[in-house]
Amino acid sequence: FSAFGNATLYPLSAGVVIFPMAKKSGQQFQPLLKAGGSLLIGTEVIEVTDDDFYGIGIDTESRTAFGYYFGGGANFVLSPSLTLTSSVKYQRAQFDKELFEARDYSGTIVLFGVAYMYR
Repeated sequence: FSAFGNATLYPLSAGVVIFPMAKKSGQQFQPLLKAGGSLLIGTEVIEVTDDDFYGIGIDTESRTAFGYYFGGGANFVLSPSLTLTSSVKYQRAQFDKELFEARDYSGTIVLFGVAYMYR
């Protein structure tokens, strides 16, 4: 027989974003700082199979934990409604019990994107 599976982590976060140079209006480059808390929901799915019979069993587990994050980044304003954005943050994510053979899912997250402001 063989077993395979996956773990998925869903962080639901709320926090603050501070623009330290916000008083300079019309500025194209806007550095930012961010921090907040997270409710982390983790799911694990393991499927056991056999060479003769596919799908002997499926085991599903869920875990929740509270975490936090902090980081920084910058926005580059292209127009009043369009901005390029980037950030790096550290997300703390540790569960009380193992989820897919690990408890600590903390790590660094790097984000790049485009933000559109509807006005």
